Amino acid sequence: MTDPVPAGEPDNPFDVPEMNVLDDGSIRRAVRRGVVLTGLVAAAWLLLATVVLYLGGVVVVAVHTKHFHDLAYYGAQVGRPGYTVNGNSCCLGTLGLSSTQELELHQRGALGPTGQITGRVWRGFTGRLGSVLPDDSATPIGAALQRERPTKAGTTAFLGTLPPLISASAIIEFSTPLDEAALDNFRFTDTGSLSSSDPWALFLADPYGGQVVSWPEHSVVDFPDWVATLSADDDNELDKLGAPSVAVLRTAAKTPRIHAVVIEQASVSDLQTLLKNPQVRSVNVAEVGFDPARQSLDN
Repeated sequence: MTDPVPAGEPDNPFDVPEMNVLDDGSIRRAVRRGVVLTGLVAAAWLLLATVVLYLGGVVVVAVHTKHFHDLAYYGAQVGRPGYTVNGNSCCLGTLGLSSTQELELHQRGALGPTGQITGRVWRGFTGRLGSVLPDDSATPIGAALQRERPTKAGTTAFLGTLPPLISASAIIEFSTPLDEAALDNFRFTDTGSLSSSDPWALFLADPYGGQVVSWPEHSVVDFPDWVATLSADDDNELDKLGAPSVAVLRTAAKTPRIHAVVIEQASVSDLQTLLKNPQVRSVNVAEVGFDPARQSLDN
């Protein structure tokens, strides 16, 4: 017995479409395609993650290396005005885990040949910093800073005992610290410029009032930029470099002013003229000597 067909429905029954049943071979091929596709997707994500990690590692190493370079390069000079850096190489190491900075140094203010000294600063795998740097107090400028600020009368009397063609290096201290523009306009000699072509040593704090803050570049604008990269965590490393503490550097960096500057190959007459300048607080003669290089100067 069949159910009656409702009114209005067609007489033919509903046709069920035939199902295509996959055979075992088709199923295995589909599974293999899925496994291969899943593996390719996983490999692509793994490759992407590796690239991201690699690039991230490169950035971290670059930042770490730059911080080490700037800390070592400027930290070795900011408290060591008796030396000038003629060249440097950085940064040897392994994947940024160790770094080495070598500095080619020679004495600033020395009138005769002194030879080159190679200083070295390194950071090992443990992260600890070490250095082999020359003693600044053994230089003419360093020794001059160990003395008390000389009086103008005392320096005038000393210069009066010297032959006129003697050359001298000296620390010229200003009565009122100068900014960069004022330093550029200051007349050190009859020609108006410093006599040495070596990088300047600018004192950005009282040279006789505690820790020396020296800057080896003409532009003092770069000094606060460098100090801004430092943190209190760098104090131990700065101390190992013979540099002032971060707190002292930050004080000097607030409004950089030049308290004093080193001049070289000055004549006795140059220094006597500077002593008469009211803008000059003191002239500390570091070294004097007969200088064959004066043969090329107008005396």
